[in-house]
Amino acid sequence: MEQDESSESENEVYSVFHFGNKSNEAYKVQINVNECEIAMEIDTGASVSIMSEDTYKEYKSKFRIEPTSAKLRTYMGEQIPVIGRAIVNVNYKKESAKLPLLIVKRKGPNLLGRDWLNKLQLDWKDIFSVVGSDNQSSDLNVILEANKEVFKDDKRHESQDLC
Repeated sequence: MEQDESSESENEVYSVFHFGNKSNEAYKVQINVNECEIAMEIDTGASVSIMSEDTYKEYKSKFRIEPTSAKLRTYMGEQIPVIGRAIVNVNYKKESAKLPLLIVKRKGPNLLGRDWLNKLQLDWKDIFSVVGSDNQSSDLNVILEANKEVFKDDKRHESQDLC
């Protein structure tokens, strides 16, 4: 999302440049927003942070939204309807801040944009770390079981010179 610098007033215009493909998973982070744990996708192409209507409905009682004249556009120029704006209490690790959040009438991930990235020091090491899933562990066990003859603890090879 990019802000149109020509207008500092109520006529804010932003563009959404949200890219992704099936081979690369998005980088996500759990952020505490108004005492709700919200999964947000890190999007350096978004100048503002947004919350989807579905997420807003799930936590509606925790948010006080106000009307806004902000306009969002996709990189193709299509307008994304904005429901409203909220100033929210954001907590991440040991940091806290009051930050703006636009609520949008669309499906999709909540986006953590550059406005929040400039205020929060994310734990990039944790975000980029590779964590194995439970499925990987069970897949390994299946392979080991299917090939137990190869992986068995065979003491006969201990005294043999293999070279």
